[in-house]
Amino acid sequence: MKRRMNLINTLVIVLAVLAVSVAVTFIYNRMWLGNQLTWMRETIRFYSSVVDADTENQIEILKKLNSKYRSVRVTLIDPNGDVIYDSDINVNEFRLENHAERKEFREALLGKLGEDIRRSESVGEDSFYFAMRVEGGNVVRLSQQWKNMAGLLGKAMPTTAVVAVLAIIISAFFTHHTSKRILEPIDYYAENLEQIMLAETEDIPVYDELLPFVRELRVQKKTIDAHLEELKYQSETINRLIRDAREGMVLMDSDLTILSINTSAVRLLEGDVGSEYRGKDFLYLCRLPEIYHKLEQSSDSEHETFTVEMSSTLLRIYINRVLRQDELYGVMMIIADDSENLRLEKQRKEFTANVSHELRSPLTAINGYAELLKNGMVDADDVKRIGGTISDEGRRLSAIIDDIIKLSQFDESKVQHVSTEIDLDAYLQQILAVYKEPISQRALKLSITLEGEKTLFFPEAMLHDVLDNLISNAIKYNRDGGSIDVWVSNQANELRLRVADTGIGIPEEHIGRVFERFYMVDKARSRAISGSGLGLAIVKHVVEFLGGKVFLESEVNQGTTIEVFLPKTDLNSDEG
Repeated sequence: MKRRMNLINTLVIVLAVLAVSVAVTFIYNRMWLGNQLTWMRETIRFYSSVVDADTENQIEILKKLNSKYRSVRVTLIDPNGDVIYDSDINVNEFRLENHAERKEFREALLGKLGEDIRRSESVGEDSFYFAMRVEGGNVVRLSQQWKNMAGLLGKAMPTTAVVAVLAIIISAFFTHHTSKRILEPIDYYAENLEQIMLAETEDIPVYDELLPFVRELRVQKKTIDAHLEELKYQSETINRLIRDAREGMVLMDSDLTILSINTSAVRLLEGDVGSEYRGKDFLYLCRLPEIYHKLEQSSDSEHETFTVEMSSTLLRIYINRVLRQDELYGVMMIIADDSENLRLEKQRKEFTANVSHELRSPLTAINGYAELLKNGMVDADDVKRIGGTISDEGRRLSAIIDDIIKLSQFDESKVQHVSTEIDLDAYLQQILAVYKEPISQRALKLSITLEGEKTLFFPEAMLHDVLDNLISNAIKYNRDGGSIDVWVSNQANELRLRVADTGIGIPEEHIGRVFERFYMVDKARSRAISGSGLGLAIVKHVVEFLGGKVFLESEVNQGTTIEVFLPKTDLNSDEG
């Protein structure tokens, strides 16, 4: 507090001295300027009255007058604006520019007292000018440098600094003694605060003004004590909830030393329930490399989720890293038994595999009938119709099987992907060529926009799955005469794809499910246009596999826009 009082006093003194200096300088500057302008006007009139019409005589008279008033610059200018004489510059050695356009010169030629204030090009200072025409048509001009306020302040700064320092020293002396007398009782209260708060009496020496403060402190102490009791109760309650929770919870410091752990965590991690793990390294509880490496490694993400298979259970583990100024402060780990989800996941994978297997049998039969038709073993009247139907259904069934297999490979993480160099311009034209006929038949307007680099190093098959399915859907679910906009942006670190159509759109309640397998908004329409319900599911799995994101916006009878963001990381590898 003493330091603050000294600082405030010093600041006030410095500001006051500066304010007074600025005010005095400003007033002096205004007075000086007014007096100087009046003097200059009188002087120019006097100069113009004593010279005759002869130029040489004018120069001699002006030299004599100038020797008396050396602070004033005298210039003699002919009617054309050329300088005949200048008291500061030898016009024979240094030719001055023509003054015909100078304001004061033009006004003097009109018989007026010409005046102007501007920066002098020859001396590089702000000056004010006065000019009058004399006998013979020449113009006498007087000029003098203008002492602006900034210059005056600069000259006054040393004196101002000395005054400020003296004022600060005097103020510091009085402030020290005054603050000491004021703060002595407060220091007493600070040293004996506990006794004052516990005392019932209000007989406090010196300052009666501090009584409300003491009363408030006593009230606050009682309130704090009550809050401490409540916090203690809440802490005990939280500890009981954590201890009895089905999910495991482990709290660790930055060194992975266990600070708190419940029984469920010990049981799920297959530790000894009867042992004490607090204060010990996490390795004493669990030595699984999958878990410990996740805890030990640094990560850009504060949150991380992964699964670990134990001897009899599948655990889903959530790690929350607590960071303080980008440094690890602690770790909280939540452990849940995910065995039931594992069972459902296995059922889903088996279902996908079974569906693909079951669909191959009828496909073989369809192809067999197609061969019979081809060999002429069916009546001629039915050959074309039956053969076309079987062939179309065969291709459709084959495509569904391929899609199901793709999804199954994603489920099993057995996707093969090799990055190759792709000419995007030619690649887009190649994909769109497949749909040239339906686009023409339905009079669809197609626009393609390609931004960024024309060459892309990327898994071609996966890029094809995404673009082909998006463009196919935009055609199938569009209205006749509608439009399709395909936009591809190939940037340094990211590939962005967007396909927008003006088709039938998707009702809002269905938007969240269109990426599910076999999900169709309008099943009758989807079957009529050979939709399988797997296209967007494949898009979603490809995007997620590549670490990207997909966004969908749609409005009924207005159209649908799907945008995909794909990071350009090192994808040149095979899995499975």
